[in-house]
Amino acid sequence: MGEHSLILYEVISILGLLSVSSLVYLICKRIQVPFAVGLLISGIGIALIDKLLIQFGTAVSATALVNWGTAIQQFNLSQFIEFSPSIVFFVFLPTLIFESAYHLNYRTFRGVIWEVMTLSFLGLSISIGIIGAILHYFAGLPWSVSLLFGSLISATDPVAVLAIFKEMRIPKRLSTIVDGESLLNDGTALIIFQIFLAGVIGAQFGDDMTAWFLVEQGGHLLFTIVSALIIGAFFGWMFSYLIAHSLNKGVQLTLSIILAHVTFIVSEVLFHASGILAVMVAGIIVGNFGKRKMHPSAQRSFKDIWQFLGFVSNSLVFLLLGAKLGQVNFSYWPYILVSSVAVIFVARPISVFLSFWITNSLRPKDYALGWKDQLVTTWGGLRGALAAAAVLLIPESYPYAEQLQAMTAGVIFMTFVLNAMTMKGLLKWLKFHDYTVNERIQF
Repeated sequence: MGEHSLILYEVISILGLLSVSSLVYLICKRIQVPFAVGLLISGIGIALIDKLLIQFGTAVSATALVNWGTAIQQFNLSQFIEFSPSIVFFVFLPTLIFESAYHLNYRTFRGVIWEVMTLSFLGLSISIGIIGAILHYFAGLPWSVSLLFGSLISATDPVAVLAIFKEMRIPKRLSTIVDGESLLNDGTALIIFQIFLAGVIGAQFGDDMTAWFLVEQGGHLLFTIVSALIIGAFFGWMFSYLIAHSLNKGVQLTLSIILAHVTFIVSEVLFHASGILAVMVAGIIVGNFGKRKMHPSAQRSFKDIWQFLGFVSNSLVFLLLGAKLGQVNFSYWPYILVSSVAVIFVARPISVFLSFWITNSLRPKDYALGWKDQLVTTWGGLRGALAAAAVLLIPESYPYAEQLQAMTAGVIFMTFVLNAMTMKGLLKWLKFHDYTVNERIQF
């Protein structure tokens, strides 16, 4: 009986969250608010209602209605929105990464590969260093904590921005840079975060750390990247062959879901490589080469099913994240504000403009990206699912675990409210909606 009750509880939780997300989507579409922002606000609302119910139950218990008050206190909405890092890491992340990689155009991506790589490696390193320094000197956090937070919060998630790009028909090259940076940046940021986390847990570095630990991990970083690329290519080509030779559309869709999660698990668990990079490579191969051998109806089914899976994953992740933010201790808000300013207004602009300054100097003048493109890329650096999953990998026994969770949830919320809510206005101000005759013909 207990097992059946547990399964029923999980089913009700998932159906309840999906019902909320569907309602939020309809409301956001009507009032022209980014869907992810609506999900975050809804999650916060659920957590706040939960607190109010507990307080109301306590007040009622003090009266003659003791039984009613006790029942209200036990009605805990948070039990339906538990944030499990394992589920996010091994179920939602592979889905989100594969869905983005599958729709990434390889030809366009190849044309901006240097911009994407510079942002994902050099830009990421600059961002981590700046965030770490600001938190250390202005927030008083130890270097180990500051750099750990800088590595996890530097992973971008432009899901809301890309939806606006699609609506306003932004040039494909710019949207590919933002999307490609997110894919490659996520894998690199997670590797660096895991290196820092291993150092923190093993007490291998702290305030008196030297650069030796980071140099020592350089070989490990290179190994994880190369291994992930090989694993992703192997599974991508193998499953592309299997999918192309499977005439049943149900089997093809099932194989694609297996591909995303098996690639991630094999890379992360068996080879300790980057599962995100492996899934990215596999998704690009299937989406650009494997689907060429598929029937057009099967390609349409692929697009529909992965959009659906992406919708479900994003809905659950951002609702859960909003609920986590609603439970934040108010004493951490000064740290949230300092870290938000560091991420949005200092680290992101410097890392992006410096990266583009380098790539533009290596490109022909006609192919260089202008300041408008750089500004949009800067403002499109939202934080999301990966940062939320990464911070939950920090053991609860770590003294700063709760504080880092609060800071991460707060920065993610700030980037969605400030960046996502104002992106459409920024694009209109920069006149990205004014197309030439040739661009209108292309559209």
